[in-house]
Amino acid sequence: MTLRTGFTAMSNPITCDESNRCMTGGPWVSIPPRSLGILVSYGIAHMIVDASCAALVVMISRTDGSNATRVWGLIVSYSVLAFGLQPFVGSAVDRWRRPRFAAATGCLLIVCAVGMLYSVPELAIGLAGVGNALFHVGGGGVSLNCTPDRATAPGVFVAPGALGLAGGALSATNGLLPIWWFALLLIGVAAALSRLPIPEMDYRRRELNAKASYVELLLLLLCFSVAVRSLIGMVVVAPWRPNPTVLLMLAGAAALGKGIGGILADRFGWLPVAMVSVLTSVPLVCFGAAAPHSLVLGMLLFQVVMSVTLVAIARLFPGQPSFAFGLPCLALVIGAMPVLVGYERAFANPWTMSLFLLLSAAALLKSLTALAHLRPQTHPDHPIAGTHAQSGKRPSQGTVR
Repeated sequence: MTLRTGFTAMSNPITCDESNRCMTGGPWVSIPPRSLGILVSYGIAHMIVDASCAALVVMISRTDGSNATRVWGLIVSYSVLAFGLQPFVGSAVDRWRRPRFAAATGCLLIVCAVGMLYSVPELAIGLAGVGNALFHVGGGGVSLNCTPDRATAPGVFVAPGALGLAGGALSATNGLLPIWWFALLLIGVAAALSRLPIPEMDYRRRELNAKASYVELLLLLLCFSVAVRSLIGMVVVAPWRPNPTVLLMLAGAAALGKGIGGILADRFGWLPVAMVSVLTSVPLVCFGAAAPHSLVLGMLLFQVVMSVTLVAIARLFPGQPSFAFGLPCLALVIGAMPVLVGYERAFANPWTMSLFLLLSAAALLKSLTALAHLRPQTHPDHPIAGTHAQSGKRPSQGTVR
């Protein structure tokens, strides 16, 4: 029995026709129970990891609130480490084929960070940032292989993170949950992930049927769209941070948008869903940011495209799932940097935000249209074109832990 959310998670190599159909849509994705259990487990772990890191950062800012410059520096340092490191640690995870080990180790590093929260906050921030990066590339790589070349699983994996960030920050701000509870939860998560099986991981690196410079251009366009959404999202949410009710509503909308975005994109096509979601979010996010209900709806639409950009970038780097997952996360922190350094007012004008979002939509249109014509090169001596492809079996990917 399978849960129907779109197509059957593939164990066979993806054909050219299958690859192109994901652009125009296809049947609802079906995730086998084993893969679904893995995906849900990593999604819950994602929520706990992000909640723990958010609580830790808030606790540090409250503990040393008298030194605003130092606190600001710690927050920026955490953001740069947690998001900026992901492509680099993701590349190492792919090279060593250890996504599960990376995710579990990341959890334990954050536990260590909690233990050093009051004694050495700088080290705590460093450990939390590296731990967060390790978990995300490990879990992200696993999610990309739960529904290969489809947006459903990555969307389900990233969705709970928004709830974790808001919940952890609010818990620390209001003293709802002692910080050591998060450490206990993380120890449990690390133990569970270390024993949880993962899907068959595809680490076969193949060249695309395009020049490297063209692939780099498409990557730049996709990352630009991610950076713009990160910037605009930070700008419109900032005024509502003191309001916990609206903050939770926005987090719920973001989680729902990310979760259903991949499912809808696989069913109705990456390009149509991405264009409709971004363009319809422009008036709601840019001109309705002062009204909570308008902004909440806009945030939902705004986040629908996240899973599409994740899997689109993964298509540019076959056999490198963790590295590919880390690239848009680097774009996220680049986009957020103007807000982190205090220049959000420069982008707060509704017309300025609209212009940036329209440019983001144009970048998505160009990159996704071009992506439909890209596919891994196959050669007679390559496993995907040899006897394994003829028999319908995926070739062995080596030891994965």
